[in-house]
Amino acid sequence: MDIREVIAGANSREGGSAPEPGEDSNRDGPPYGNDGDADAEEDSTDGEASSPARKKRKSDRHPGKPKNTLVWEHIIITEQPSGVNDQKCKYCDKVKLSKQLQTTFWTMHLVDPAKGCPNCPLEVRQALAANSRSADVHRAASMISDQTPAMLAAKMHPPIRRKKKSEGGGGGTAGPSPSAAGTPSRSKSFHNQMKPTIVGICGSQRTGSFNKMLFGLAMQQLSAEGANAKEIDLKALDLPIYDADLEKDNFPQAAKKLKADLVSADGIIIVCPEYNGFVSPLLLNAITWATRGEGRMYAGFKDKFVTLMSASPGTMGGVRMLRSLQQMMQDMGAIVVPGNNSVGNAFQTFDLEGQICDERALRKVETAVYQLVRYTRYQANRDRDAVMDDTVVRMHNMGEYGRVDW
Repeated sequence: MDIREVIAGANSREGGSAPEPGEDSNRDGPPYGNDGDADAEEDSTDGEASSPARKKRKSDRHPGKPKNTLVWEHIIITEQPSGVNDQKCKYCDKVKLSKQLQTTFWTMHLVDPAKGCPNCPLEVRQALAANSRSADVHRAASMISDQTPAMLAAKMHPPIRRKKKSEGGGGGTAGPSPSAAGTPSRSKSFHNQMKPTIVGICGSQRTGSFNKMLFGLAMQQLSAEGANAKEIDLKALDLPIYDADLEKDNFPQAAKKLKADLVSADGIIIVCPEYNGFVSPLLLNAITWATRGEGRMYAGFKDKFVTLMSASPGTMGGVRMLRSLQQMMQDMGAIVVPGNNSVGNAFQTFDLEGQICDERALRKVETAVYQLVRYTRYQANRDRDAVMDDTVVRMHNMGEYGRVDW
């Protein structure tokens, strides 16, 4: 069948007719231009018979015109022959390939100091945040500071500043009340608290150990968070292999010092590699000696906040060891801070200088250390904070059926 017959049949069913080969298919003139405008004016005089104006479509807009031109002053756009735009940040190596201009993505990348560009100037971040209406951008802009904190967690949890009565909008007096004048603010009382003492133990002393690199970074972050970080060097202690006869006849002085350091600490951080799904023999021997000697058996671990970390060249990062070590710590009465603190793919995560070059792994370590310091700070100041403990203990307790226990 000829293609002309098919077209003619289709048009006859729709009530029209196919144009002849030599006939112009556009009988009514071009859709735009002078003739089109004249027809539109004639149709507009017909009242209800006139058709409504065609709405603007998304395709009518220029495909390369961005909504927010401010962000594109800091992004390099290279058009490819395939139509995909090569978009690159001016301040870092972040690259994104897309057919459309990713305005929201690049705004978040430039504004967010935690997950975005680390080299973006402060004035650029503030200008982009002020020019955006996105709630996510404003939330990221709240973490912008003119100084770079030592910890990313400090950006995520800034110190709370309560308003004084003189600053409130309740129409009070100009000066603070006598009761408020003698009460220190939250920030001042926070800095006046005692610093927690946290001891660190590394279960690997091998030269070039990834766990030793991770342990060194964690101890630096402890000091940056304001804790008294104390390292227990198992290699320097030179503990003998545990022997019950040696414990009875000649208890090692190094084991006494190890237990004394653990008892006096408010928290413990342990970094250990995985040996056959369990802890290293070096760490297991130290824990065994720490549960012996004078005093209670688990005095060095009971009621202590403990953070466990591990690094491994594999993808799991020693998570099997962390599970078994967590169970051991809990059996001894320790309070293990929750969190998956395993760092995998160590060859790609650590650089030649022993620093973490992966941003996600770095945030994991910083957050784990911040949580440990936060919990141990309350542990170190529990006697000062529990002012009403003695009063509550001395109160008369109401027994069963209204009986008062004196």
